[in-house]
Amino acid sequence: DPVAAVFSVAKATARNRSSMLQDVLAGRPTEVAAINGGIVREGERLGGPTPANRLLTSLVLALSKGQRTEP
Repeated sequence: DPVAAVFSVAKATARNRSSMLQDVLAGRPTEVAAINGGIVREGERLGGPTPANRLLTSLVLALSKGQRTEP
């Protein structure tokens, strides 16, 4: 059951910090432009909107340039 598997992984990793969050907090560049930005670019190439990935890319890039504090 893929839905149960997703919930199981989410529950098991709820306390983890993603590598992207760790990068932002440490002042390191993130891979957001390659990962989510790549989805945006591919969507543009194929003519499909990718609003969630576009927003996520913009937010992480903005956060990376701003004040880095513990969440």
